[in-house]
Amino acid sequence: MQKLIQKTVFPGTREYEEIKTLYNAAFHEIDDLDLMMQEAGPEKAALYGYYDGEDLAAFSFVLLPGHYCYVLYSALAEGLRHRGVIREVIACLRATYPDRPFIFDIETPDDAAPDRVERQYRYEMFTHLGFSDTGYGMYDASGTYTIFSEAPFDEQAFRESWDILPEEFGGTKIIAL
Repeated sequence: MQKLIQKTVFPGTREYEEIKTLYNAAFHEIDDLDLMMQEAGPEKAALYGYYDGEDLAAFSFVLLPGHYCYVLYSALAEGLRHRGVIREVIACLRATYPDRPFIFDIETPDDAAPDRVERQYRYEMFTHLGFSDTGYGMYDASGTYTIFSEAPFDEQAFRESWDILPEEFGGTKIIAL
């Protein structure tokens, strides 16, 4: 695999349709990507594709509240896990937003979850990449998510990031873990 190329992606393009396919496979159509893109707007959100040549390797949908870069969704193409792709995605985002600390959320590790090994792997990976468990999480109908940050976590700024999205996403609660 060569160095990934980051491309800003807009609705109505071939790249957008590729990302929607990956998004739907990875997140089982949890939220409506079209609606999120439309409601958040280009000044408060961005969608990036990461390409290995012509092949989509990963994508990230980020919100840009205040001084943060909140990576709301990111997924890798099939067969690319455990190959350093997420590290490259983060490097591309850092180059794009050098003055913004990053926030990620992941499914909270749970020994009873059928995907407990993957959840624990993601938790350890983000810790290894220099992110800290903030002690806060998000809870909605799909589960509980641990919030990671690379800077001191500001709960209010995070709440403002969530307020960028339309009310259909308002069922999410920010909780102390």
